[in-house]
Amino acid sequence: MVVYEGSGLTRIWVVLCVLSGVGACSAAIVGWGLGIDGAVRVYSGHPAMVPSTAICFGLFSLAILIRFAGRHTHLFWLPLACALALIFGNNILHFSGIRGGSDVFLAPALREPDRMSSITTIGFLLAAAILVWCDRSRDIAAGAAIFGLSTMIAVVFADPLYVSDAVAMFRSMSVPTAIFFALLYAALLAAPDVSDTDRSGQVPPLGQA
Repeated sequence: MVVYEGSGLTRIWVVLCVLSGVGACSAAIVGWGLGIDGAVRVYSGHPAMVPSTAICFGLFSLAILIRFAGRHTHLFWLPLACALALIFGNNILHFSGIRGGSDVFLAPALREPDRMSSITTIGFLLAAAILVWCDRSRDIAAGAAIFGLSTMIAVVFADPLYVSDAVAMFRSMSVPTAIFFALLYAALLAAPDVSDTDRSGQVPPLGQA
């Protein structure tokens, strides 16, 4: 895969992307596979990052890498479609009476009310919208990425102080999930623009005017 050469920022997005995808999947393997609960929920009694969420981080990271790689960028739809299918399938199973959705099969040790939360679903849908629209409106895409990044940072720092308890929607998101979302949105913000180049011929990051 050919990655754009240029400023340090255009290389950082790759690192952030890999950290989000590989980090989330590794945490899920350690947490659910090896039974080390702290890898997926940090605080005892708090929500956990479920396996389907980790898989989606991996798929979204792959989609971002393909989307901004410079060649065959249309193939980003493949991992993105797989992630969206998993997200919607999870919600359909959950609201059909299978609490936890597909995660009851992926993690037998799943505890109530561990599942892909509504705010996690919204977070992935926002990331998907940024991926799809980034070549049509850079300013809107950058603004959405900044909103997502700032929101997830707020969740990470609010959780230990129990500030998030005041908002039920954010209370259902685990700290690891918020951390990996922050990395994902940071990768989107630092990623090169797919439809424009600056005068030097280098592709400027999405968040750079």
